[in-house]
Amino acid sequence: MAFNLARKVHIRRSLVISLCMVICAALVFTAAKYIKDKVSAATPEGSNVTLQYTDLPGYYGAATHNFKISFGGQEFQAFCGDAHLPAPNPGVYSADKNATINNQDAIKLAIYIYNYENSVLNNWISDTEDHVRYGLVHSAISMLNQGTYEHLNPTGQGKAQAIINGLNSYITNNNEVWLRAKSYVLYGLTGEGIGTVRQNIFWIEKGPGKIKIIKRDAETNSSTPQGDATFAGIKFIVKKGDTEVYSCTLTGSNSSCTTGDLEVGTYTVIEDKTNTSYPTKVTSDPISKEVTSGNTVEVVFENRVKKGKLTVNKIDADTGTCTNTEGLNFVGVKIQLINKSNNPIRYNGSNIAKDAVVKTETMTANQCSITFNDLPYGSYAIKETTTSEGYVLNTNTINVSIPTDNSYDVAETVSNQPIRGDLKFIKKNNVTNEPMANTVFSISRIDNNFNVKETHIVVTNEEGIVNTSTSFIPHSQHTNGYDSIYDSVNQVTFSEFGTWFGLDNKGNTIRVEDSVGALPYGTYLIQELKCDANLFCTGIMDQKKTVKIETANQLVDLGNWDNDCTDFSLKTTAVDQKDGDHYVEASSESVIKDTIEYCVKPNMDFVIKGVLMDKTTGEKLMINGEPVESSINLNSTEECGTTEMLFKLDTSALGGREIVVFESLYYKDSLVESHESIEDESQTITVVSLATVAEDGIDGDKDVLADEAAVIKDTIEYCVKAGKKYIIKGVLMNKETGEPVLVDGKAIEGRIEIEPEEDCGTAEMLFHFDATGLEGTDIVVFESLYNYNVDGEEGEDELIVSHEDLNDESQTISVYIPTPDTGHFTAKKGEGGSDSDIFIFFPAVAILTIGGYGIYRASSRRRFFGKR
Repeated sequence: MAFNLARKVHIRRSLVISLCMVICAALVFTAAKYIKDKVSAATPEGSNVTLQYTDLPGYYGAATHNFKISFGGQEFQAFCGDAHLPAPNPGVYSADKNATINNQDAIKLAIYIYNYENSVLNNWISDTEDHVRYGLVHSAISMLNQGTYEHLNPTGQGKAQAIINGLNSYITNNNEVWLRAKSYVLYGLTGEGIGTVRQNIFWIEKGPGKIKIIKRDAETNSSTPQGDATFAGIKFIVKKGDTEVYSCTLTGSNSSCTTGDLEVGTYTVIEDKTNTSYPTKVTSDPISKEVTSGNTVEVVFENRVKKGKLTVNKIDADTGTCTNTEGLNFVGVKIQLINKSNNPIRYNGSNIAKDAVVKTETMTANQCSITFNDLPYGSYAIKETTTSEGYVLNTNTINVSIPTDNSYDVAETVSNQPIRGDLKFIKKNNVTNEPMANTVFSISRIDNNFNVKETHIVVTNEEGIVNTSTSFIPHSQHTNGYDSIYDSVNQVTFSEFGTWFGLDNKGNTIRVEDSVGALPYGTYLIQELKCDANLFCTGIMDQKKTVKIETANQLVDLGNWDNDCTDFSLKTTAVDQKDGDHYVEASSESVIKDTIEYCVKPNMDFVIKGVLMDKTTGEKLMINGEPVESSINLNSTEECGTTEMLFKLDTSALGGREIVVFESLYYKDSLVESHESIEDESQTITVVSLATVAEDGIDGDKDVLADEAAVIKDTIEYCVKAGKKYIIKGVLMNKETGEPVLVDGKAIEGRIEIEPEEDCGTAEMLFHFDATGLEGTDIVVFESLYNYNVDGEEGEDELIVSHEDLNDESQTISVYIPTPDTGHFTAKKGEGGSDSDIFIFFPAVAILTIGGYGIYRASSRRRFFGKR
């Protein structure tokens, strides 16, 4: 049993020893492999390393110049960095990756070439012995670090310089080797005696590996995002097995991130999170990568940029929709899309730089919109470069973004204002050159075939102006108000009604807008229409004018629109029909004759109406409560002529009144012309009266004594216009002969001047004359009223009225011889006595006559008889 137990123990020991030997063998094999390949993780910063010397056969003093560094079973060839300083003592020192070393990249390359690319030295030096090569390289390194190799002879210095020159050339022309050398870690020693009075010792080791994760755009294969897109927010994770060893999230403009030092081995990289501008992965993950010592491996992830579409809708500014103003369309409109993003974009296989044109689209028939598809996330500008006929180019630049409010389908509207303008003209009578108010015109929009599309009515104002612009009358003010009025009565009076043309291609009315012209792009026909204002003009319907509205805010000025129109005139001259002057003698049957000079349009039926006016009151003259009016019809074959109108009236009670005749010309009850001036003297008639009563100036009877001192007094009753100066002239007439009474061959006349303050009054005129020899004569007093000669010049005064009636008893005076006085009685002509007196009277008369006849014949009457 003891044997068996001992045997079992022995077996167990043998198995443990065998297992340990296998493990040690494996460790030895692994360590040997790492030492052979000189591949390991870099020596940790500050770790203790062992410095030792290695003799180089055939090289004197090699023990003080050939250095080896060992750490953890690894051994590295080392070189001095200060050849003119004493060598450090062998021993243990601290590894320093941050030692101050000049020209690190060149020193790394020199050490790398000696260790791994030794054959390269053949290009620079001819020496083949290892100890010589080592000596020259570490001399070159010393020179690179401290700038001196004074310990070398001239030949050695030249060879060391050749190595330095070769290194410079390699850095320039062998980029791959140089970059590989740079990936090594350059170490120096620190510790007592190092870097001060002793040489610095340099060596290189392969460092740990890294992973650089790069984000690229799948279309551009660039790490610059398209447009306004960004890689910010995209997250990556690096795992070794199931363990996360690194993660990063891109920020700002970064497009990559690099891990820290990673142990050599296999890793997986995952794009853990995308962003809104690059949401779609193209590269499948995870990606497996092998990290090798001293190398940085790259992992590239590609994503597709988010894209959207932009629709540009085209509308008519007048209609507010895609429906065009009548006669217009959007054919030929060009819309340009410009890249305004921070970065270029890729579009239709081309790279589009910032501010470059992405694409230009042209609209075709029946098209109201343009769509730009597959636009990368970014900013853009829409610009109209060409517009269609009849529209104003929209010069506004519209800025858009994709996305907008997180929507990748964006729509914008480009509005075009139809070209609109206005027209104006002045309507005048070509004959008088005066403006014609209330003249009616039609304005019609017509197509190329002269088909009327839309018509509106306009009317001239008091100055004869038609102007469709809103500065004259706003379009929105009673828009097209004349249309319905003219349709109903064919007669329109100017009112402040605005004008607006606006139909779309579907025949719908376009809203009125005061800020633009009334007339859309196109051709217009303007025609004068028949109306009261041009009723008496010629060629009305023959005049037509066309204008084109072709540019925005155009105001077409047609100047004067003239017609030959009748120059109506009405001039009247009122007189007394009896004597043709401007005075009517007060009478129950007065007649005023008004002579009318007219100019009218021939062969048309007119009516001239007249009325008598009281100049004092300015109102119609009323006789028995009724106005005094008259009218005549006129249809003249000639343009101008004269006619007469009579007014019969009782003026017996109107003495002193001034009557003015007003005349008016009518056509179909419409007033055409008038002559109504209350101050017009040619239309004015003054009513006058003159009545006289003649009597003996001595005793007031109707007989005057046939003696040399006869006096007749004529009392004159007159009615004239107060405030004026008049003359009354009188003459004594022989009733029997009808001729003036002559004394000594001269007529017996009288004259007085009056300037009455009242219209009616009386005056007296005395006639002194020698009536001897006129016994038995009946004398009639004639009186005449004259206007005073204001100028005071020689000439006859203007006769106004006369009172000259030979049969008027009130104006008649008889001349008589008195009967002798017998003492019984005195008889006068025309007096009668009683029947008893006759028998006494006749005998007495006979006696006296016979007795006194002789005496009477011998002496004068006054000696025998006293005055009666």
